[in-house]
Amino acid sequence: MKTLLVIDIQKELTHRAGIHKPGIFFDTVNAAIRKFREAGNTIVFIQHNSKLLEPGTHAWEIDERIDRNFIDKSIQKQHGNAFTATDLRQYLSSCGTTEVLICGMVTHQCVKATATGSVRLGYATSLLKNGHTNFHEDAAGIISRTEAALLELGVKTVDLQDINC
Repeated sequence: MKTLLVIDIQKELTHRAGIHKPGIFFDTVNAAIRKFREAGNTIVFIQHNSKLLEPGTHAWEIDERIDRNFIDKSIQKQHGNAFTATDLRQYLSSCGTTEVLICGMVTHQCVKATATGSVRLGYATSLLKNGHTNFHEDAAGIISRTEAALLELGVKTVDLQDINC
């Protein structure tokens, strides 16, 4: 079973100035969500909790441009790696998940940390091309370097059209 992890696409992050290619990012993530939903695969929305992203606030909410369904699982985290101090691993196990596709924010922080954690736990892990972003002035360079570093760990970057659900 394959699961889509949608990481930290929260209003405080998505409404910042300088987000890299927001149109492509939102279109790619939503298309992946639709593919997973149509195939009956699991989708997990992950939200970061912090002083900046305080639960229940407008800043903490999932961006309204994301195709979220009330039946999708939601997990709260306080660390970059979504597997740390959460029930994500147990939930994926209960779903029979063996493969994880990751998308979301921020490329070189929570996305990278969760992908690394996923590999260490033995999941076949992929990163969605154009489905992760950041708001750094060298955003494209960060994306390229992060994808290369994750590839060395065994995380392949996949194009939307190559997703097999």
